[in-house]
Amino acid sequence: MRRNKLAPKARSERYLNLALNLFWAIVWLGRWTMRLVRLGVDRILRACGKER
Repeated sequence: MRRNKLAPKARSERYLNLALNLFWAIVWLGRWTMRLVRLGVDRILRACGKER
């Protein structure tokens, strides 16, 4: 009986861990994309400035 009670809790904990991992992965990817976009924009602006 005790095993039955723990099963749903373990499952929910597993889903919670998965959700947190996905959340942090998205945050991490978002930070990197922002960095790359900023670098790309800087390069484009520099190139435009040099051409002018």
